[in-house]
Parts: sequence; C-alpha cells; structure tokens
Amino acid sequence: MGARKNSLRKTTSDNHVGNPTDNTMTGKSVTYVILAMVSLLAVPMVLTSTSRYGPGLSSDAICYISAARHLLDGKGFLSYDGEPYTHWPPLFPSLLALSGLAGIEPVTGARFLNAITFALVVFCSGLLFTKRIRSPLLIISGAFAVLVSATMLRISVYAWTEPLFALLTILFILSLARFLSSKKLNLLILTSILAALACLQRYVGVPIVIAGVVSIMLFMRKCSWRKRILYSLVFGFISSTGLGLWLVRNKLVSPIGTGYHLTLDRTVYGEITETLNSLTPWFVTDKISLSARLVIIMILICFLAASVILRNRKFGKEHSYDKMLIKAIITLIVVHTFFTMTAAVLVNADADYRLFSSIYAFVILFLLIGFEAVGKLLGVLFRKDWVGYLVIAALIVIWLLYYPLPIVKQRIRSHREHGVPGYNSVIWHRSAVINWLKDHKLEGRIFSNEPHAVYFHIGTYTRFSPRRTDDVESFRRLMPSEQNNYLIWYNNNWRKNACNLQEISNMFKLKLLRRMQDGAVILME
Repeated sequence: MGARKNSLRKTTSDNHVGNPTDNTMTGKSVTYVILAMVSLLAVPMVLTSTSRYGPGLSSDAICYISAARHLLDGKGFLSYDGEPYTHWPPLFPSLLALSGLAGIEPVTGARFLNAITFALVVFCSGLLFTKRIRSPLLIISGAFAVLVSATMLRISVYAWTEPLFALLTILFILSLARFLSSKKLNLLILTSILAALACLQRYVGVPIVIAGVVSIMLFMRKCSWRKRILYSLVFGFISSTGLGLWLVRNKLVSPIGTGYHLTLDRTVYGEITETLNSLTPWFVTDKISLSARLVIIMILICFLAASVILRNRKFGKEHSYDKMLIKAIITLIVVHTFFTMTAAVLVNADADYRLFSSIYAFVILFLLIGFEAVGKLLGVLFRKDWVGYLVIAALIVIWLLYYPLPIVKQRIRSHREHGVPGYNSVIWHRSAVINWLKDHKLEGRIFSNEPHAVYFHIGTYTRFSPRRTDDVESFRRLMPSEQNNYLIWYNNNWRKNACNLQEISNMFKLKLLRRMQDGAVILME
C-alpha cells in the first residue's frame, strides 16, 4: 500500500506539466506576464464605464472631491458645506489634490486613479495566488475572477476609497507574511507603512493594525516574547501614528470629532442577515432567496474542504507554500469581520460589499485552494495532474462566462450610456432644478435635502435641510438674518431622517420662488 501511495505521488508529480512547481524562471515569468495582461484589462473596463459622465459620485465621494478641491485652493480639509472634513481619513482626497497640482481636476483624477488601482488589485491578487496555488491555470482563473467581479468593478467606477484600500490590504498581507517568516527589520517597516497608509485611507484600516499585532505575537514562535513585544510596539507605533495625529486634528477642529455617534438601532441578527444578503451574490445569483444561496455556498465549502482533507491524506500536506500567509489572512478576516459587524451595530455603518471588498481576493484564494485539491484528485484519474487542473479551470471559466461576466458587461453598457448611478449620472445632469440654479445665481445661504448634488453641480456651499434630529433653535442660528436663506427641495426625499416640506413649513415660513418637475426653489424665513 505504501509503495502504491509513493507511486501515485511520483506519477502525479512527474506529470505536473505546465505548472511552475519546478521553480523554473520561465514558467513563473510566463505566469506573471499573463497576469499583467489580464490586469491591464481592468483599465478600459473602468474608463469605458465612466467615459460619458465620469466616475460615480455618492455622498461620501462628494466629500472626497470637495476636500481635494479645498486643498487645492489652500483652504485645508473642508467638506461640501464648508465644515471641517473629519468623517473620513485624509489620504484619498490628498491624492486627488496631487492630481490637481498636475492640472487634472479631482473628479477626473479619481476616475484614472481607480482605473489604475483596479488593475493593480487584479495583478497583486494574482501574485497572492502564486504564493499558495501551484497550477498557473488556476492562478490565472483566479485573476479573471477578480477582474470580472461585479463588486470590484462597482467600487472602481465610483470615486470611492475602496479600490486603493483593497490594494493596500493585499500588499500588507504579502509583506506581513514575508516578515513573519524572515524577521527582517526592513520588512517590518514596510509592513507598518502599508498598514499606516491603509488607516489613512479608511478608518476600517484599524483591523489591519490589530491583525498585524496579533500575528506578530502569535505566529513568531521562534522568537522570544521580548522580541515579539518589541516588534509589535514598533509596528503599532508606525502604523497608528498617522491616524492618531489625524484623529487629534479632528478633535481640535470639530467638537464632534469624526462624526460617528453611538446609535444602537440595529440588531446583530439583522446586521448579519443584511451583510450575507450583500455578500452572497459574489458567487450565487440574488434572484434566489438568501437561504437558498447560503445552502449552495455551504455545500460548495463542504465539498472543497473535504477535497483538501482527502488530498492531504492521499498525498501529504503541501509544504511548498508560505504557511504564514494563510495564518495572516485568516487573522485579518476574523478581526476585520468582528470590527466591521461591531461598527455596523454600534454606529450604524453599513457592513456591505463595500466594507468587505478588501478581502475579496482572500476569499478567492481559499476557493482556489479547494479547487486545486479537486484538480489534484482528478489528476489521479487522468494520470496527469495538468489534466485535472485543466478540467477545474474550465469549470471556473464556465462559471465566469455565465454568471459574473454578463452582469459586468451589462453594467459597463449601462454606465456608459446613463452614467454610474449617483450624483454624476444623466438624471442629475438633466435635472431641471440644477439647470435653473446654473442660470440663476442665488445670493445667500443654501439648504437642501440633496446638498451633495447642489454643491457638486453648482459649486456652492450647501447645508442639509432640517432633519428630524435637529433642534429648531439651533438650526435657526445657522440661518443668517442679514441675507436670504434658500431651500433647494427635491421631490425624491428618500432620506429617512429628513423632514418633509410640511414639517419644515411648521418650523419656518416658506415662500415658493420656482417650482419645477423634480423639485422647487424656496425662500426660507
């Protein structure tokens, strides 16, 4: 039996055609070249989607753009309403401001930055896969899975922080894994800098710092506790100093700091359900119920886990990969998930596909590990490993062709024709209210239930119209008596906490100046 087992190992190893497991530079170089070619496809995908109206602009994207514009004007970090920019870290608007110094308007800068970043995410995801996956067929299939991900395209066609954050997260994991194995000081500093940049890109970068400290303390077992504590202190200091200084600045310029408040209006069960409802369409269509999606995904996970166990029993565990990489990834996913779900419950943050997009490549990696095990087992049947991997790669390609690719193609067409949904889409460019405001400059303070749209299209500071949580007397103090106060009202009053016109009329005297199809311009006294 032992002789037969050794024979099987030898047969499958000798027939591992097309794999870079022989450590030849040629095989690896070809894989890297193909990865580069695949990743470059991301650039035209984003640029085509945003070719007509530019990148998508949500409310937070407007804040990034406004902060970048104010930086260019020498006014510092200010938001669309003229208030200090504190709700997000400073890295992204700073990069957009740098593009402005080169003569590129921040909106255009965001478009090109995210197109290039998406390509780098695809390429670095491929590099990540090469650290654990031996079959180039599966590595390239995984890169394509990142490329045609509807989630990754969606975050990239908006002027959002997620693409760069996902890139920094992947680079951080690669660097951390190398440091945990080599214990080189230069890698510790590089890892710390990447974590610091991630924190300055998004506040959800904090789990990266926590995961780094936990990994250093738990997985560097050949080092003494004294060294582990020293490494953790160095890493923690470098990675958190930038964010710490930013938080101090926020407290100095604004009484509300970052602007996050304890709400406790969501349940853990409800938040988990919403999160799963947002994430399961990564792999299974949302046209079926969440329960059905979860059943399908669990069956797949169980099948792949069983395949890995069977492969390990038959051929022994793989020892050619960096074990620290898997440990670091698992640690980050656990910490990130706990932090994100806690923030969702406590401060009403949406734990959706945007917040979890940074771990998408890691999820694909774990799936590839399972699929590679299946391919290895199939290789026994075909007596050639590469045939087993080819079958699995073909199945992955079929899934890509029939599920995510059609969604991505449809979205690209829709974005190119109508614009990416948000304040930069065709609907807002054709808004009767917006076009009237462009022709009639209003002198005075402006309030609106859509202040982001008014600021972006008109270029005027705009504050929120009264909200149900506002104190009336405090709001009155925002209305200067020496100038007019205007209410730019949109009929689509979708914000739950925004007062409707009837409620506002009970607080203030309203005088209609102009009524249009999508809203009205009102004098508020």
